[in-house]
Amino acid sequence: MEEFILLHYRNGLEFLGEARSPTKEQAIELLNKLNSLSREKIFEYAPIDKKCVEAAAKKDSERIKSIADFIEATKEIQPAKLESQLKACMKTSEEDAATTLEKKRGDPVVFALSYYLHLLLERILPQDRVSLSKSKSGSKEIRFAANYGGWQVVKKVDLEKAKQKAALACLAGIYSCAERKCAELCCKNPDAFEAYVESFLSKFPERKSFSKLPQMLSQIDESKLDAELAGFCEKRERLPLLKKHCLNRIFEYCGYTPFISIGSINEVYPDIKIPKPRGRIKK
Repeated sequence: MEEFILLHYRNGLEFLGEARSPTKEQAIELLNKLNSLSREKIFEYAPIDKKCVEAAAKKDSERIKSIADFIEATKEIQPAKLESQLKACMKTSEEDAATTLEKKRGDPVVFALSYYLHLLLERILPQDRVSLSKSKSGSKEIRFAANYGGWQVVKKVDLEKAKQKAALACLAGIYSCAERKCAELCCKNPDAFEAYVESFLSKFPERKSFSKLPQMLSQIDESKLDAELAGFCEKRERLPLLKKHCLNRIFEYCGYTPFISIGSINEVYPDIKIPKPRGRIKK
């Protein structure tokens, strides 16, 4: 069966990304675009007022020019107080208002908090921007499929028929698996890289804690980190992708992410269960 990676995003504007029998470099380039697009678009499907969150984050984000600045900003954040402030930025969709669930729901304000952290992190590690063109098709859909080196995945949603939270879940699933696969392909030895990341994470207690975030980040010597990660890279220019992945893993370990995670969606919408990827994706 022919190897391929494909993402079609259509909703007024469109991105049609497709690689047939791709080289490793072509696969990395396309997966990086998928990461950027899904991470950016997911906030558009969350029940948040983005401009409201941007206004709330403006003061903190403007003073961030380095990881050290980011650490200082997060030290000053009181999660409960910030979440209370961000509740003013929440929207209630008709589907949420009409939903009654037997299981306890998490608070969707976590989506606003993720966007807040995203805005702060963008100051030092900006996401690549993906160009969209006017859609030539009347269909509205998200479709992601891949068969590459034994890695097989299919995720799709009809945006005309599906509920907003289904689109949110689809984009979170795309970002989670594509981001990990992209990092794996950047490495000369993915297992050694995974062991390196796990060895750092294991030094800290495994529990949700915002205060743990600046504590973990402050243990990083950025120049030393760059040198160590460069040793894992097949090509030096892939260093920023591995660096972003390492930071993402730290955020996930602390329970507060600058992207909408599968875990937060499962908590807020317990009727939607998205499987979490375990470890690295095997070849």
